[in-house]
Order: sequence, then structure tokens, then C-alpha cells
Amino acid sequence: PAALEVHEFYFFSPTAAFLIKFKIALLLGFLIALPILISQLWLFVSPGLYGKEKKIILPLIFMTTLLFLCGVFFCFYIVIPFAFKFLIGLQTDFLKPMISIESYMDFLFGLLLAFGISFNMPIFIMAFVYVGVLRVGLLNRYQKHMIVLIFVIAAVLTPTPDISGQLLLAIPLVILFELSVVGSWLIEWMRKK
Repeated sequence: PAALEVHEFYFFSPTAAFLIKFKIALLLGFLIALPILISQLWLFVSPGLYGKEKKIILPLIFMTTLLFLCGVFFCFYIVIPFAFKFLIGLQTDFLKPMISIESYMDFLFGLLLAFGISFNMPIFIMAFVYVGVLRVGLLNRYQKHMIVLIFVIAAVLTPTPDISGQLLLAIPLVILFELSVVGSWLIEWMRKK
């Protein structure tokens, strides 16, 4: 992204450059091997599952992966450039950024992971409805409370103190919450049928 155009990163320990390259290689290797790992796990687990369970798990794996990737891409292409531009823009004549590669990678991976996990909120809510822990009526009754809670969590998780950073996280989460309510309603409707 254009906002991430930093010309120099610094490392402050002799092993930092090696460790950063190792962490990136490990992460990329894991991501490249993930389809093979999932398929091998599926081949191991699937013989012990009933047909009904197999019909649920495959779409569930697909949807959680898709939602996680949507959260990661949304964070990487929209939130991080905005947050990074804002935070670097706080420099003055006396405060100049000297960004260490360790702190930048921690910032990047932390936000990407947080967004990837938080975009799976509909899966968790619909799973609770499917198991019977939650009901759609309860979700509808506390809908306003959930929206306020989402905005509070977004205010805490976003690195920028302004409202626009909070909205970048809160609005997609509110939309995902509403989609999870609709999905939960469908689950209860199918269960009654």
C-alpha cells in the first residue's frame, strides 16, 4: 500500500534481521503449506465422521478461511495504510520516526491477526445458536447493546485515537453481526422445519 512507503527500517540487536527473515519465511511457509495441512487433517478425521457432520464441516472450513482472509485483506489494504499514515504523520521537527523492523512487524501481524479473527464473529455466533447456547430472540433483544460493545472494542483495538480508525473496524463488525443474526435466524428456521 502507498501509505506504507517507508524507505528504511532499523534493527537494534545483532540477531534481529535474521529473526525477522526467519519469522517471515516461517509464516509464508505455513501459509503455503496450509492447504496441504488442512487436506491431510481432513483425510485423517473424515472417516470417523457421519455424513451429516461432513456436510457441515466442509462449508464451515471454507467460510472461516474466507472470512479470515477477508479480514486480513481489509486490514492490510484499508486499515494499516490509514493507521500507519496517521501515526507517522504525528512526527514533528523534534520527533522523527525511527521504526525498528521488530516493532513494525509486531504491529502488522498483530493487527492482521486481530482483524482475521474478528471477521469470524458470524461463525462463532451461528455456532452458539446451532448448539443452543444463543437464540435469535436474545440476539435481537440485545442488538443495541452489541453494537455499542462493538464500537467500544473497536475503539480499544484501533491504534489511532480518532473516530475514523474506530469506524474502519466497527462498521464491518456491525455488518458482520447483522449477517450473523440473519444466519442464526436461518439456522433456527431450518431446525423447526
